[in-house]
Amino acid sequence: MTNEKLIKQAFSKAANYCSKAEKCNFDVYKYLEKYDYEQEIIEIVIKNLNSENYIDENRYSTAYVNDKFKFSAWGKIKISYMLRQKNIPNKIIDFSLNTIDNQEYENSLFEILKLKLKNIKSEDKSILKEKLLRFASSRGFEFEIIYKVLDRLEI
Repeated sequence: MTNEKLIKQAFSKAANYCSKAEKCNFDVYKYLEKYDYEQEIIEIVIKNLNSENYIDENRYSTAYVNDKFKFSAWGKIKISYMLRQKNIPNKIIDFSLNTIDNQEYENSLFEILKLKLKNIKSEDKSILKEKLLRFASSRGFEFEIIYKVLDRLEI
């Protein structure tokens, strides 16, 4: 098959893949790599997808931040880390993370920790605090916010 036909075929597959949900360059690269396309073809296809607005890393990053915060209850640290794994530029990540309302962010952690508190079987406040701190940090929340919320919970 000629390069032009391969490019059209790969573009068609990738466009279909992108039409189902927001994707970033990294996701599309990995997707096309599974079909054993050459790196040169994948790069051309990704460039074309970007120019035709199938892929927009700003849009992807903002949607990713929104979904992971609202549906997975992740904190900014974990979201940022996962976006960096997908080679999203720091500038875009920072912009997207700033779309999260600070009060909503804190309230979300408050509700998460309130629920978690019900499942911890300990009367010792220091053990409770330690377990909640560890849980919240594993979710990717910053220590400053965690301590603030723990104070609100009066632990």
